Amino acid sequence: LYDADLGEKATKVTNNVTVYVQNVPDEGVDQIVLVNDAAANVDCSTKTFVLPWEEYPSLDLSGGASISDGTREVTLCLRDYAGNIGKASDAILLDRVAPTATAQLSSTGVTCYTNDGAVRITVRNFTAGDIVGILAQQQEGETPIACTDWPSEYFSPFVANTTESDGQGGTKPVSNESFVYLWGEGAKNVAVCLLDEAGNVAQLDQSIVLDQTRPSGTLAINSGAAFANDPTVAITGTLDEDIVYALAADNFACEGVTYSGSYVATISNNAFGLIADNGTRFAVACLKDKAGNVGYIHDDIVLDTIAPEVGITIDGGVPYTKKTTVDLAFALWDNNEVQLAVVNAAAADVNCSTATYAAFPYETYAKAAYALDTTGGDGSKPITACFKDSAGNITQVASSIILDRAVTTGTLALTGPGGSGYTSSREVRAAITNVS
Repeated sequence: LYDADLGEKATKVTNNVTVYVQNVPDEGVDQIVLVNDAAANVDCSTKTFVLPWEEYPSLDLSGGASISDGTREVTLCLRDYAGNIGKASDAILLDRVAPTATAQLSSTGVTCYTNDGAVRITVRNFTAGDIVGILAQQQEGETPIACTDWPSEYFSPFVANTTESDGQGGTKPVSNESFVYLWGEGAKNVAVCLLDEAGNVAQLDQSIVLDQTRPSGTLAINSGAAFANDPTVAITGTLDEDIVYALAADNFACEGVTYSGSYVATISNNAFGLIADNGTRFAVACLKDKAGNVGYIHDDIVLDTIAPEVGITIDGGVPYTKKTTVDLAFALWDNNEVQLAVVNAAAADVNCSTATYAAFPYETYAKAAYALDTTGGDGSKPITACFKDSAGNITQVASSIILDRAVTTGTLALTGPGGSGYTSSREVRAAITNVS
């Protein structure tokens, strides 16, 4: 006995109530009859031979009635042309119950996400020996092919190639040798088809997201500033998808980083430490998405922790002036652009952090016609200059000059020989007294 859909098998099993008989002898056989019963219960001499001989006769195991699954025995009665009768019998297992199991698609990241188009299928919770074939397909279109529509020859052999704990001190079989091949990124529905010995098919529907695109986004140091005077900076970022991330300084390879534990769409760190060497410094955000794809985004900033070096000279360095407007000259050594604030006050009275700054050209600069503060009259006039570079570093320099606008007075007396007011010589004595 055999199932025509499955062919002859060592284990006779079927899910079809109609079975076929093979190896019926043809020589000398006139008629046959098939009986739904064991040979011990069948008296072929009492049977009505109505079937002419044929090579592969068929039989309805149910006999037209409802029957349950289980082992069914069939007896074949044969009669030759001389009226001699013989019989043979066989049994077949009727099994119309699809196999049961659970399937899981392997992920390269979190569950149900992968960046690999070849997805491993792990099958668990099945009865050993029950499943003989497996087929998996990505479901596409409005009417995908159901597992029951696939002929048995399309199934690959099912192998329970490993075991795992059954939670009760024993083991249970597991199969993880099969793959399904996905195409096109996005959410995918996968049908895992399992075939048993009788030809019954179970369909286990699974879903997974195929994502092979590296994560990306934008990153900013100190809101996109060009300069910083402190290696501790604020990092912000926006991402194209939910990711885990790790911040690194100048580490574009993202080697040895530890990713955050939760998936987020933004990055925020108000106390990230750059490498503390002056110059162009990089902050790198290493990104990993749910499928395990890795990428990075970065921003750079010029770290400058050195205040400008400045020299100040008033009116070429003279200690006195009678002018209320003087010339200021500065010698500046700084690689960054700076701003200048000049105040008519002593250094101790000037807060450079709150001063009002204006642009200041690079290299040596003379600021002509700077008006001194004449409040209080003549005397020492302090001038304080504040320099602030692009990174926010501040240098304060100060100097002073004495303003003296009073006319000098005195008495001049010229005398000749003997103190007279007359002389016959071109040389006379000059006496200057009462100088103010």
